[in-house]
Order: sequence, then structure tokens, then C-alpha cells
Amino acid sequence: MFEVNKEWLEKLRENMHLLRQIAGYSDTNFGKLLGCSRQTISNIESRNSRLSIMQYLAIDRVFEELRKENKLLDHAVCILLDSEEISEQEKEWFTNDIYAAIGKFGRCNRHKTPMDLSLYLQEQFKEVTQNAKEVY
Repeated sequence: MFEVNKEWLEKLRENMHLLRQIAGYSDTNFGKLLGCSRQTISNIESRNSRLSIMQYLAIDRVFEELRKENKLLDHAVCILLDSEEISEQEKEWFTNDIYAAIGKFGRCNRHKTPMDLSLYLQEQFKEVTQNAKEVY
């Protein structure tokens, strides 16, 4: 029988919006990738609906594939979802740094795409991902 790690699932719901942005997907395109609507993605991210087992598996699989190409996404998933050795303070610092970079990008690049944001974030955090310790 398949068993869902409820703690990991809650972390995913808490961080899905940020991870999706790092991956370079709008809510519409991420929904298409998963086979659901933009509204479903919005409801999951805002915790207005529960994840079904199929959605959980699809999101896990999509992030697993995207992590192969996007080192920052891989690093973020390790920090925010997988690692139990990283303190909540360190996770908060990482999240705040990413959101600050997203804000800076948004002020300077109003007509850019979500993928442009992803590429910008990967460049801004290249050194962090290259120097990441094997803590996960």
C-alpha cells in the first residue's frame, strides 16, 4: 500500500509557490504540466484544497525531473523539503533571500516570463548552489 509522508506533503504545500517560481513556471503552465487547471494550482498553494494522491505523485515526479536541469531548484528542494539537518532559521534566510531576488527582478523586468525569472535566480544563486554542502 502506498503511504504519503504527511510532513513532507505539508512542507511541499508551504513551499510550492516558491519552488514553482524557481522552476520557471506560471501557475497556468505548471497546471498544464500536471494535467490540472491554474485554479487547482492556486488552491493548492493557498491551501484552499487538499492534494489528491495523484496530484502529490505528479508534483513529486515533475519536481524530480526539473531538478535535473535546475541546480537552484534542486538545492531549494533539498533545503526546504528534504533536509532535516538544516534549521528553520536557515530555511527562512534562504527563502527570504530568494523572495528578495524575485522582488528585485520584478521591479526591473515587468514584461519578462517566469522562465526569465528562473534563469535570473539561477544566475544570482549560482555560487550558492556550486558551494552547497552535501547535507542532504
